[in-house]
Amino acid sequence: MKFGIEYYPTDRDIKEMILLDKDVFNMKDTASFSKVKSWYKKNNEIYTVLKLDDVVVGYINFMPITKPCYDKFIIGKYKDYMLTSKDITKFVKGDNYCLAMSIVVRKDLRDTKAIIKLWKGFLYKINKFKKQGIKIASIVADCVSIDGVKFFISNYNGKYICNSEDWGKIYEGNISNKYNRLPEIQLKPLNKYNIKTAAKFQYEIFKNSNSVGYCDYLDEIYNNGNITGGDWSQNYLIYYKNKPVGIIGLLKYDKYPEDIWLNWFGVMPKYRDKGIGTSSLIKIIKLARKYNVKNFRLFTYEMWYKVAQNIYRKTMQLEEVYLNSKDEQVINQQGSAKVYSISLVDKVCDKWDNKFLNLISELDLSKRSIKKLKEDGFI
Repeated sequence: MKFGIEYYPTDRDIKEMILLDKDVFNMKDTASFSKVKSWYKKNNEIYTVLKLDDVVVGYINFMPITKPCYDKFIIGKYKDYMLTSKDITKFVKGDNYCLAMSIVVRKDLRDTKAIIKLWKGFLYKINKFKKQGIKIASIVADCVSIDGVKFFISNYNGKYICNSEDWGKIYEGNISNKYNRLPEIQLKPLNKYNIKTAAKFQYEIFKNSNSVGYCDYLDEIYNNGNITGGDWSQNYLIYYKNKPVGIIGLLKYDKYPEDIWLNWFGVMPKYRDKGIGTSSLIKIIKLARKYNVKNFRLFTYEMWYKVAQNIYRKTMQLEEVYLNSKDEQVINQQGSAKVYSISLVDKVCDKWDNKFLNLISELDLSKRSIKKLKEDGFI
């Protein structure tokens, strides 16, 4: 494969970029040819284009915008598709306030050297600007996919600000010369050899919230084995620098075939505040795509998992308070409950809308699990 970088796309390139947008995003805010041309006419330095054998396979749209426009983006009151040529400026000496409009790579080339090649091509241009006295003061982005969130955090030192209108996430950042700022983690499936470590982690993380699931792990390993149908779970140990540091998993209910859920998820205290939790959640969401369901969801009690909820808010699309009369007794005992969701099919996520979760079953599981942990000598 022979990659090349272009900075001044032709009309044919622009049309290929738009087709790539439609294939990757399938969203209403894909720009028209005339709109893209109007942006490009105002500032012909806004694109970094990745080609493979002279075909566009990725691009970055990065443009300076007026400060009033930037201020509207940063509070989530302006969308990419609303942008006009009047909002765009030239790159000038001194401070430039920029919009990271798009980072798009063909689906089969993600997580390959293609994205590194594209990023290095973009940095080459930014470094040329720097030599000319052009500074990037601050960058805003409206991230509408889990890949966009990961890229902005990793490459623009992104910090979550707020939700935008519709279902995006507003991030603010600056230029980083480092690639892959989020820590690299690995997920290793639970098995009979590592269940002891996973069980200890799970107990330490969840014991104070009456939510321990050791029996869930045992059932997965010794009874299910196969996750081809019905209710099932698939759990993993999180590894960071070749050390187990936490747990995460997926859960599927036969009753809700269009959804897949986050199962036991936590990082041991010693390894928190390093980005491991965010990196793990992004990885498990991408892993969930292979099960051909529409929505990825997670359930949490607001009282017990406040740190994790900061990760959920900056990553997931929807946040809903969970209220169901059949679960009211448990919610009153444990505190207010929430469901977070994100689409796995690049569209607006369906609301959970308070469908029954049967929370009492989790309390029963916790009691059985603590008893079994004692029997097995883990606690």
